[in-house]
Parts: sequence; structure tokens; C-alpha cells
Amino acid sequence: MKFNVASFAYFGLFLAREMARLGHLGTLYTNLPASRCSGILRTQLMSRPLSFAPYYLAGRLGLHGLHRWLNWPTIDSFDRWVANNMLSCDVFHCFSGFGRQSHQVARERYGAMTVVERGSTHIAYQDALLREEHEKWGVPYRGTHSRLIAKEVGEYHECDYITVQSTFAWRSFVEKGIPDTKLIKLPLAVDLRMFRPAPKQDRVFRVLYAGTLSLRKGTPYLLEAISRLRLPNFEFVVNGTIAPEVEPIVRRYADRIRFLGTRPFNQLYQVYSQASVLVLPTIEDGFAKVITEAMACGVPVIATTHCSAEDVFTDGVEGYIVPIRDVDAIRERILFLYENPDVRDEMAQAAQRRIQSGGGWSRYGETALETYRERWLAHKRRLSHINVT
Repeated sequence: MKFNVASFAYFGLFLAREMARLGHLGTLYTNLPASRCSGILRTQLMSRPLSFAPYYLAGRLGLHGLHRWLNWPTIDSFDRWVANNMLSCDVFHCFSGFGRQSHQVARERYGAMTVVERGSTHIAYQDALLREEHEKWGVPYRGTHSRLIAKEVGEYHECDYITVQSTFAWRSFVEKGIPDTKLIKLPLAVDLRMFRPAPKQDRVFRVLYAGTLSLRKGTPYLLEAISRLRLPNFEFVVNGTIAPEVEPIVRRYADRIRFLGTRPFNQLYQVYSQASVLVLPTIEDGFAKVITEAMACGVPVIATTHCSAEDVFTDGVEGYIVPIRDVDAIRERILFLYENPDVRDEMAQAAQRRIQSGGGWSRYGETALETYRERWLAHKRRLSHINVT
């Protein structure tokens, strides 16, 4: 069984690496330079990094209008490039929104089973939820262009299967009318060599947020919860950046936040290890890698129901799962761990054990291969039946 994988940035790259390790990768199509694709042979790689350069540059320069305008042509160009260079495969796996034309070529030319990987919830569900959140805070919402939504929804209906990364994402697709028989749940893994505990260097109870502060990530609710906690030997730290729409809100709480900037990826385990608890108040996340990264470093987690929390830990054992937009629930869980260090330590040990038992990316790859093989064999039987009749 040969996989072709089309990957935007790092989405899909992990699957491609595992399929290469297991001897099942045909070709990886990516916008990353070859130097970023370790584990992939040059003969298995088609790379087109310059095609995304104008889009990335506009974003870095803060040219938001141009950045948004370039979104569609960049995605459409990548899709057409993959379609024009499609090689033989049994399975074609592509990140959502980037492969409607290439899915069609893989299916019609090679009879391949086509799979869309969606990193978030159903795109229409996501758009509606984020629009609601922006309206709640009186912040203009640009939203996802209707053209992109239409393209991605078309992919959902035309492909053979859709891979999602959490039960929450699964439910969003079912709610939008996608039959559950078309869905594959494949939670992401974590690099257990990179994310590991390091000795804590002080006795400060430290609440950590990792990632971009934004409305999507539930920033206002976490900041309000922290503002209600005036405790000795306590601090709130942020490793990441601030989205423009929440800058006025963050400024109101600036005296309660210690910003670490954005630490290099290979140093993140040290950042996690200095935390007492990681809090992710997200409104919408398809998975949320920060949860498993923190747990691998021996840090319990407080996260909402709107991510992968229920898939990677048990409420009350390795951390706590709270409703979205619930300031009181966040504050109460933080305070409980602060006042009960023995419980926090037990949760920390349980969190690390839970992630280690998951087996890391190797187990992820083996699970993906087994899951896809079962569906591919059924796909072959359907094609044989069609050809006979």
C-alpha cells in the first residue's frame, strides 16, 4: 500500500514521516524546503516552498488585506501543482482545503482511496463558532472566505474518508451532516524524546499558557480567572504571542502576566517543566498539541471540552476538563491545585505516565497504517465490484 501525502507546513508531515519509516510512502508534496523534511528521501519528495513566499511575507509585514487576498490563489495554486504532478498511489492523503483537484486526479487516474485531514472542526462549524465569539466581544470578524468554505466542504463530500484529531472535531462533522462511517479519528502524538521532564528550579506555583493569546483560544476567560487569584508565591506566564484582536484586553491585565516571548521549539520542554499547571481555555481546537507536550513533561492540564482533552486525559486524574467560557471553573481548578500540592503532584505523575503509554509518533504511524489498510482493502473490494458489474 503506497501513500502520497500533500502537506501544508507541518500538517501531514508527521504522517508522511511515519509512512516513510514503515516503507509505505510514495511521494510527499509540500511547501516546506527539503531541509525541513527530515526522514523523507529526496526521491520521495516534491517541494515548492517559493509558492507560499508572498503569502507568508504579507503576513509578516502586517499587510492583512493582501495576506487575506493571497490566501485563495496560494491554496488553489498548490492544489493544481499537486494535481499536475500526481504519481501512482493507493492512498492520497491531503490537508483539508488544499486538494480538491488533486483528490480527483488521484481517484480517477489511479483508483486511489482519497483522505482529507482536517486539523480543526468542520470548517462551517468553526466559522460559526468563532463568529459568535467575536460578536460577543464586539471585535470585527473577517471569517473564512465563502469560496474557501465551499471548496473544503466539497472535499468533505467527494473524498472517501475524513481524518479528524479529536472526539470534539468528530462531533462537529456529524452535527453538520457528515456520516460517522466516513470519519476516522486519529489523535496526534508527541515526540517523547524532545518533551520530557526537567527539574523545577523553584517553588513558585506557576500557571502556564502556551501559544497565541486570541479570542479563539479563550484568552479573556483565562485572564479574568487569573485576575481573581491574588495568591503568594504564584505567577502566570505566557510563552507565545498576542493576536491583535485581544491586545486591548491583554493590556488591562498586563501587571498579572510574565511574558516569556516565544522560546525555541527545542527549549519548550524546559518551559513546560517550570509550570505547575498548563491552562488552555480554548473555544475551538481540533487537537491542541500543547496539552500532550505539557503532560509529557509531567505537567497537569486544565482544558476545555472544545479540544482533544477528553481523548488524551481523564477529568480529575491527569487534569481537569471544563466548559468553554467558564471563568469560575478555571479559577476554582487552579485554586484547588494551588491549595492541594499533593493532588497536583499525583496528577503530574499520572499525566506523564499517560502520555508515555501512548507510544509517541511510532505508535501513531502504526495505528494510522492499520486503520488505513483496513479501509483501503474495503475500497479495493468496492472498485472490483464496480468493474465486474
